[in-house]
Amino acid sequence: MMSDHKQSGGEAARDDGRFERVKTMFDEARRSCETARREADIDLDYYHGEQWSTAERAELKKRRQPVITYNIVRTKIESICGVEEGTQTSPKAWPRTPQDEDAAEVATDTLRFVSDLNRFEKIRIDVLRDMLVCGTGGVIIEVEPKAGRYDIRLRKLRWETVIHDPFSRETDFSDARYLGGALWMDENDIIALYGEDARDAVESALDDAGLARESDSFSDRPAWSWADGKRRRALVAELYYREDGAWRHCVFTGGGLIRDGLSAYRDADGEPDCPIELVSAYINRDNHRYGLVRDMRSPQDEVNHRRSKLLHLLNTRQTFRREGSISARDPQALRRELNKPDGDIVLAKGSQWGRDIGIIEHGAQVSGQAELMQEAKAFLDRLGPNAGLLGRGTEDQSGRAILAQQQAGLSELATVFAAHNDWILRVYRQIWARARQFWTAPMFVRVTDEINSPKFVIINEPVVDNGAPVMDTSTGAPALRNRLAEMDVDLIVDRSPHIANVQSEEFRALVDLARSGVAPIPPQALIMASSIRNKQPILDALERATQLPPPPPPGMEGLPGQGMPPMPPGMPMPPGMPIPGIPPMPPPQGMMPPIPQTVPEQPMPAVPTE
Repeated sequence: MMSDHKQSGGEAARDDGRFERVKTMFDEARRSCETARREADIDLDYYHGEQWSTAERAELKKRRQPVITYNIVRTKIESICGVEEGTQTSPKAWPRTPQDEDAAEVATDTLRFVSDLNRFEKIRIDVLRDMLVCGTGGVIIEVEPKAGRYDIRLRKLRWETVIHDPFSRETDFSDARYLGGALWMDENDIIALYGEDARDAVESALDDAGLARESDSFSDRPAWSWADGKRRRALVAELYYREDGAWRHCVFTGGGLIRDGLSAYRDADGEPDCPIELVSAYINRDNHRYGLVRDMRSPQDEVNHRRSKLLHLLNTRQTFRREGSISARDPQALRRELNKPDGDIVLAKGSQWGRDIGIIEHGAQVSGQAELMQEAKAFLDRLGPNAGLLGRGTEDQSGRAILAQQQAGLSELATVFAAHNDWILRVYRQIWARARQFWTAPMFVRVTDEINSPKFVIINEPVVDNGAPVMDTSTGAPALRNRLAEMDVDLIVDRSPHIANVQSEEFRALVDLARSGVAPIPPQALIMASSIRNKQPILDALERATQLPPPPPPGMEGLPGQGMPPMPPGMPMPPGMPIPGIPPMPPPQGMMPPIPQTVPEQPMPAVPTE
């Protein structure tokens, strides 16, 4: 989260009471979210398969009962992430006026360029996983100065380092008073990043490592404090907070402020903005944020415990016996023989198996445990995507039937996907705001719509007329073409799933109709209805192939070969084919003329009459 770009005013922070206010915000967030963070740690353990406590493991070891971990949680979470990964999301800019159509295309190309550079497709899946497991995920959209330009960077925030207003009730944190993060850093790294202005605050924090408490998820991992004197490390907090209706940015340690001032980032209206975009899956009545794993923990425990109990029941036997019913004097001899695959039990004289000695059956317990375990597994199955959504068992179904199954599989996760999609849109709006603010110089933006022919779009291109720059009459500055700061567009997120749907079914019906010959359907219509990418080059090639040849020059209309399509280069000309513009050559003398293909008709001789 830390960046060397000065995200605030950059001046030396003045302690006019703000240090105590931001420090109070940090302590407030830490104390209020401590229970939620502790539960999120347990959720993360369940995702990674750590689903038995130390006490439970010790008890099972005492019983000689196996520790079984049937990790359904991770399978379900990864299935949901796989569904989202199978859906392409790309930004699309729409013009607000007819004059902004070209600007909308440039804005779309710019957003896709930044998204590709930052591998946003991977980041959005990682944030969705944090939402489902720990409850909260997000990114910060910053800029980095490089070689005279600013690069827009998307940095994923680790959920355990996020600081947020504990009284926020919205899943998109739109009502939060402050957002930020905290990281442990070495003393030298802090000074190298923030300059000598940070030395006093860091040394003060190292001298007084107060607030000592038990460790929580901020620790990296010393016990909770503002500094670690032995390793010369300090906890650096970065916070964006609202004050007097404007967003401010500050960096501080336990010893004092390092930076403080208005946020350097601007929104669409030119006002200071917070570059952090967070999203949560669910919020309970105590404002604790949690994910889907919280609902999976109890049925997951039931599956593990009942499966372990089932295996224990199948591997153990309880016996009963009457005193003196076996010939062996050692009572353990019966158990040893029962555990052997070829055991031999010798009964005492007069004893009867099943009456004086036998095995206690556990059939009812085994079947009951199995039924309850299946109910728990069925509940876990409902919390994730169904088989139709994952593309299983849909080979012989129509597109509408597949779509109905997929919609049913997503119905219980609709709110989670809606929150995640809204977060994606907010990130693209932040990217567009950064581009309009910091990309003011001419630069190339690569467009990757074409597979084999990438093109480049120049933004902020100076307008030149006869070698001289054209001046803007309204501002007096040089006129620019494709100037991002002047573009007024609306942004949406275009989602295109890779799975079969009604559109593919309609395309197959159209192909079958063309094969039947009932209706003449041109190839161009089939290509437009298909899901082929980059259709335009194929359509252009078809149009060129169906064009009529140009008319012959004046005076050469009657020559053989006129009106025939030209031969492809490199193809040999068939024998006897007339060459355009050249009359046919007569056969050489001494050679027989070609034999006609048909024999000319001869008149029938008259029949003589008597």
